[in-house]
Amino acid sequence: MPAAASLLSDPGVVGPLGSLALSHVRPLSSALALRAAVWQRDLERLGVVLPFAFVHDFGLLFAAPREQLKIGPRCELGPLVAKTAGAAEAVTAYREIIDEVAQSEASQRARDAKRSDALVGALVARLLGAVARRVRTRRPYATALPADAGAFELGGPDLVGLWARLDRGFELESLAALVRGRLLVLTLVDAVDLDTLQLLGLLGLGGAGAAGGQVDLLAALGNPSTHDIVSFSLEILPSVLETKSRPAASTFAAHGYAGLGRRGTVDSLVLTELAWDEDELVRRLLDDEVLYYSRDQSRDEVRRVHHLLIDASASMRGERATFARGLALATAKKLVLAGEEVAFRFFDARLYELVRGQGRELPTAYVLSFKGERGRNPTRVFAALAQELALSRRRDGREPVVHLFTHAAQDVPRPLVAAVRAEARISAVFIAPGGGEPDLDYLDLLDAHWVVSHQTLGESAARAETARAILGKVQADAPAGAAAAAGAAAEGGAPAP
Repeated sequence: MPAAASLLSDPGVVGPLGSLALSHVRPLSSALALRAAVWQRDLERLGVVLPFAFVHDFGLLFAAPREQLKIGPRCELGPLVAKTAGAAEAVTAYREIIDEVAQSEASQRARDAKRSDALVGALVARLLGAVARRVRTRRPYATALPADAGAFELGGPDLVGLWARLDRGFELESLAALVRGRLLVLTLVDAVDLDTLQLLGLLGLGGAGAAGGQVDLLAALGNPSTHDIVSFSLEILPSVLETKSRPAASTFAAHGYAGLGRRGTVDSLVLTELAWDEDELVRRLLDDEVLYYSRDQSRDEVRRVHHLLIDASASMRGERATFARGLALATAKKLVLAGEEVAFRFFDARLYELVRGQGRELPTAYVLSFKGERGRNPTRVFAALAQELALSRRRDGREPVVHLFTHAAQDVPRPLVAAVRAEARISAVFIAPGGGEPDLDYLDLLDAHWVVSHQTLGESAARAETARAILGKVQADAPAGAAAAAGAAAEGGAPAP
C-alpha cells in the first residue's frame, strides 16, 4: 500500500482517504490529488464539512484539464453499502452528477484557466455549502491528511479496506443529501460566472488564503451584483495589461546604459574624460564634473504608496458603484504593473481598514464583495484619514497618494481636505453629478479632479471609452498618480490645474 502503515492507523487519515471509495474522478498525477487537501482545509475553515471524496472530485473538475483526469468509479462499493437502504442507488446517482458537472462549461474551461487553490476551494464551498448544511450526522474523525502525494495513490482494494475500517454514516448521509439536492447543485454549477473567475485570475487573490479572504471570495462568487463590476473591469483592463515598470538610472554594473551622469565607478567613466590633462582631470573629479555612463536598473524601492479610497455609502449604488470599483481595480492593476504599491480603503460613515495588495496580487474579491451599511459622515472619515496618513508617513517615510472615487455631493469641510493634502497628494473622480462642475469649496486643493455624468454611465460604449481615457492618463510618477479620469474632458469637464 502506498501510504505508510503508521499513517493508516490514524483515523484522521483513514477517514478522508477511505471516503475516496466514493470518488468518481481520478487524477493522473498524485500532485493534483494533494491539492485537494488544501481545498478540504479551506472548506473546513469556512465551516463547510463534507466528505473528502466530494471536495476531491468537484475540485478536480474545476481545477484541472480533462486530459489530466480519468472519469469513472475507482472501486466497487456494492457489497459494502448493500446493508444501507438506498445507498447503492445513491452511489450511482452521485456518479451521474459527476458526469453532468464534468460536461458543464465551467469545468470545460478549466483547460484555459489556472485557478488557484483558494479560488477552487471557494468555488466548491459555493456549490456544496447547502449540501453540508443538510447533514446532521457528525463526522466521527478530525481530518489530518498527509502532505505526501504518494498517500493518495490508492487502488480499488486499498480504498475498500480503508472504507470498511470506520463507521461511514457521515459519508452516506452526505451522499444522500447531495442526491436530494442534485437540482440545486447542478443549477449552481450552470450559474458559475466565468467572467468573475477570469477577473480573479487576472488581478489576483491577494490575502485570499486567510480566513477573511476566503469569506470575501465566497461572497464575490455568490453575489449577483458583482457581475456588472466584473464585466466593466474586463472591458477596460486590456488597456492596462501592457504596463511595465520603467527602469531607473543606476551606477551598478548591470543591465544596459541609460544615459550620462555625474556619479559612477571607474569602469563606467566616459573615455573622453581621460583626454584632460592631469590637473584639470583632478579638478573635475573634485568638483563632480566628470561624466559617467549610468545604467538601467529596476527601482530599488517603491517611494510611494497609493491609497484607492472608494465611497461605499448609499449614494454609490448601481452604476456609480460599478464605475468606481471597476475603475479602481483597473487603476490599481496599472500601478502594480508599473512597480507601485497599492492599498484599498472603503468608507461611508466611517473609514474602513486598509487592505493592501500583495506583490502583484490585488484583493479583488474584497473590492467586489464589500458592502457599506453605516450611512454617511465625510467629516469623521477625512479626519481619520488625515490622522492615519500622518502616522503612516512618520513610520516608513513613503509618500502617500490618495485617489478618491466618490459622488459629486461629497461635501467635506475644507480644513479637513487641507489636512489630508498636507500629508498626501489627492486626486478625485466625481461620479454622476446632477450636472456641471461639483459645488465643492475644496476643489482647488486637489492635484486634479474629474467628473463623469449620468449620461456617460448610462451608455456602455461611452462609459468604457471614458474609463480607458482615464487609465491612459494614469502614471505612477505623475502628480495625479492614479487619479482617475481624463474622461472628464469627454464629459465637458476639465481637470483642476
